[in-house]
Amino acid sequence: MNDSIRVERKDKRVEVNDQGDYIILPFGDQAFVPALLNMMNDFEAHVEQHRKRVEELASLPDDNAEKVADMVQINLDVCSVLAAGVDRIFGDGSCVKIFGVNVPSLFAFADFFDQLAPIIRAFSDKEAAARVKRVRKYSEKYQKRRCNLWIVTDLLLYPLIWIPRKRTKH
Repeated sequence: MNDSIRVERKDKRVEVNDQGDYIILPFGDQAFVPALLNMMNDFEAHVEQHRKRVEELASLPDDNAEKVADMVQINLDVCSVLAAGVDRIFGDGSCVKIFGVNVPSLFAFADFFDQLAPIIRAFSDKEAAARVKRVRKYSEKYQKRRCNLWIVTDLLLYPLIWIPRKRTKH
């Protein structure tokens, strides 16, 4: 007889188009939220890199060919950073599944993240409530044994650390 273990996965499938394609939100992956934050930091860094050039271009007339070409290239560069981040986090080809193109516009990204945020928030709230329930179950049991139960909280994770108290002599 073989032993087996099944660990509950915290992945959430989210449908992203009318063809039934989906992405996976890997809530159980400790690298998921940092990856999202890193993608946003990369985006902000690229915007900052181009800020001086955009300010220079703003002084040129709108019909200036150099201005138009440079602005289009800057927009492509900034959107490409987000597209690479989405493909890195949700899997190769995710931009095509989600947006229908390889490099979507900033408006499309804003729409995507606006729709994604409540899904992440709802999952986080549900998990937090389940953790509180589990903590109460075990904390009541261990309080009888004069133990401490510490909850270490972090963005989406609330790992439990059980630390027994030193027994005092009466």
